[in-house]
Amino acid sequence: MRNLISKSHYLFSILFFLSVSAVTFAQSYHYLIAGSFKTESKAQEHAQKLQRAGYNPSIIFPYAGSANFRVSIFEESVKWPVADYQKKVPAKMPTWILSLNQPAESYNLGAARRTRGNEEQFYLVYGTYASSLIADDYVSYLKSKNFRKAVKLGPYREDGRVFYLVTSYSSPSRYEVERVQSKYFKGYGTYIILR
Repeated sequence: MRNLISKSHYLFSILFFLSVSAVTFAQSYHYLIAGSFKTESKAQEHAQKLQRAGYNPSIIFPYAGSANFRVSIFEESVKWPVADYQKKVPAKMPTWILSLNQPAESYNLGAARRTRGNEEQFYLVYGTYASSLIADDYVSYLKSKNFRKAVKLGPYREDGRVFYLVTSYSSPSRYEVERVQSKYFKGYGTYIILR
């Protein structure tokens, strides 16, 4: 029964994303920049300062038409989460959004996550699957539709069953995940978990 539900949810999810393919985002990459420097060492100093303040900075190498190293504190394949995150940054820290048509060559100073600290995360889950292969297929599909952060979580075990979750958005703030869910995925069978 669970496989049947998983397969029907998988098919529903594909139909949903196909139905919005007319408004699929153009391939782009958006970075919240908190500094621009002539040398990599200056960018690293600034990134270390931001890291001590609780951010998870990345250093973006100079790209065509630019000679500066930039320090990014948030990145996403769609612009609105970056703009929302920018509103949370203290006004005394100047930031701007850099949008590129291809991913910037960059490296992260430390943490595996792009969120602050090692808090538990709330995840916006698109689907639950009994099969790892189906979950992988759905992740691939989401990535093809420019959900670059789509991942499979799991395996998890509950009541003797093994299952996998598919998500592409997380935050330590439940409110933030609920806002994204209600604004963009209301009525589409998504749900929120804490892991």
